[in-house]
Amino acid sequence: MARTNDPRRLGAELTRAANALGLGHIDRAEGLFRAIVRRHPRVADAHYALARIALLKNDAREGIERARAAIAIDPSNGAYHFALARLLRDDGRMREALDAYARAALLEPRNADAHAESAAILERLSRFDEARASIERALAADPRHEMARVFGARIAFRAAAEPDAEALEAWARTLRPIATHANQRLARSIAWSVLADIHDARGEVDEAFDAIGASNALEREIQHAPSDDDRARYLAAIDAIAPAMSRERAERWRAEAPDDGLPDPALLVGFPRSGTTMTERALSAHPRVRAIEERPTFERTRDEMVRMMGARARELSVAEMADALTPAQVGRLREFYWECVREELGGEAIADGTLVLDKLPLRILLLPLVNRLFPDARVLVALRDPRDVCLSCLRQRFAMNVPMSFFLDLQDTARLYAHTMRAWLETRGAYSLPWLEVRYEDTVSDFPTRMREILAFLGLAWDDAVLSFHERAADRPSTTPSYHAIRAGVSTRAVGRWRAYEGCLAPILPALEPFVGAFGYE
Repeated sequence: MARTNDPRRLGAELTRAANALGLGHIDRAEGLFRAIVRRHPRVADAHYALARIALLKNDAREGIERARAAIAIDPSNGAYHFALARLLRDDGRMREALDAYARAALLEPRNADAHAESAAILERLSRFDEARASIERALAADPRHEMARVFGARIAFRAAAEPDAEALEAWARTLRPIATHANQRLARSIAWSVLADIHDARGEVDEAFDAIGASNALEREIQHAPSDDDRARYLAAIDAIAPAMSRERAERWRAEAPDDGLPDPALLVGFPRSGTTMTERALSAHPRVRAIEERPTFERTRDEMVRMMGARARELSVAEMADALTPAQVGRLREFYWECVREELGGEAIADGTLVLDKLPLRILLLPLVNRLFPDARVLVALRDPRDVCLSCLRQRFAMNVPMSFFLDLQDTARLYAHTMRAWLETRGAYSLPWLEVRYEDTVSDFPTRMREILAFLGLAWDDAVLSFHERAADRPSTTPSYHAIRAGVSTRAVGRWRAYEGCLAPILPALEPFVGAFGYE
């Protein structure tokens, strides 16, 4: 279509696209705004709208690009900086997000959202005094701001080492009316989530479990949830891993590995909430380890493999695609992976002798691809009592995608666990990759001994720095829900927590029983 400079026509196009977005027709609105950007690349509001849509679809990379395009056209618009801040936050780039929030607040001093959301990031950095100051600025801008009041209570709860009964009740009094009557569903959801923690601290198990359910029910309404078909395809892809893997195939891959001088990464995988963050933080304190926390390095490499396969990819499992790669394609994907790593490390060179530890729990489902590309990569597999794992997944707030959508429901959580960990049990003997299972309970009960074993497996000498990893928690914000636990260091407090909730978990215990036995938790 020919480009036109008719402002009335452009205005009509923007109105039509904005109306589609306002009605919740996300895909239609995205198509309309993309068409506007193609014809009118200098329309900042169209880029901004695509950034907002990317935020709804949890596509932070696309959104960041669009928000920056809008800012390049009109750097004085605070809303554009605010959208960028939210996208950077969702992409785990917390310090950059803080800078963008600060810019948004400078341009729009009465933007209470910017102050409140800055406070939430400052909490993650353990900068509690600054977080409280941001809450005060938010409430000065809007004394009735719901999110500021919720975050204020959460910050107080997280900052208190051992809150007394009076403090717990005061925070609960603040949160109850927000949880039940707030206009914003997100404020209600987070309020219920913090109330669940408060009830848990009081030993009020049934009330805590009900609050978890209320929070998750609201999350289901708020988030752009994947379809049932997408979720079914995800489970089917997991189930396709074991039939396609064999030791013979893995050994052939090892024999075909190119001698290109590229190093092997180490991986830390498992099911979410199995202690991967604690293990990664301890290892990252070692001077010879560079850790990458939950970034899509191998996921982007998989997508590149799918692109190489073309139409055939729809018919093949990950293992079958990996097996179909030519030697040249294997070499290119190895290079592509390390390009992704360097990008995630900000372009920094990786010093000789440094081990890159690439941590993402559900990457356990991509081990066939890892085995094809790096057959000598060492893999740490985090394990934890399946009952504690499922309870913890249900309790946490995750960014929405297909696998995380299962954690909004008790039965779905157990279902994803069963599919995932069955795939590991059925394939762990087929990989040529050297792997070590790391039980959370063993680690927290004798941390120095277990860390020595892990470092030896990774080929690293002992360093006392791994014992004091928690002292550096404020230097590096966590992108995972474990951020508040990292500050406390190693603790056995979370071991066996499921027992208090045994009655609540009763519907899923039979489904978890095979894994309780298989991983030695009987």
